[in-house]
Amino acid sequence: MTLHTLVVGSGDCAARVTKMLAARGAVVLVAGAEKDLGKDLMDQGGGSGTTGVELLASTRLISCSGSVGNFEVLLETNHKRIRHNVDSIIIAENCRRRANFDRYGLRPTTQVCSLSDFTKRIEDSR
Repeated sequence: MTLHTLVVGSGDCAARVTKMLAARGAVVLVAGAEKDLGKDLMDQGGGSGTTGVELLASTRLISCSGSVGNFEVLLETNHKRIRHNVDSIIIAENCRRRANFDRYGLRPTTQVCSLSDFTKRIEDSR
């Protein structure tokens, strides 16, 4: 089964987690408010040319419902609303290493975690 993951954010953190997930065969949707969303991904060799990665620049998260393994998200890009179903959501942290849940209208739960928590969970599972 292929894991479908939404990465919300941009910058180095989003680029690193996207590259890692894509390398493991996940389908990754990267959504961020920035117009140059793919710059860091391209710099790290994990941009839209990478299999299984879709970039949505100038995009904001409108709503999110569901639970782990079955989220439905509503995104708005270029004044157009689109729905996606994903298994997991990762909120990419900004460079200050502080989770930015409020920026996207989310709150941390056991199913929605920051990149630091996600990394720790992977390390703990090894």
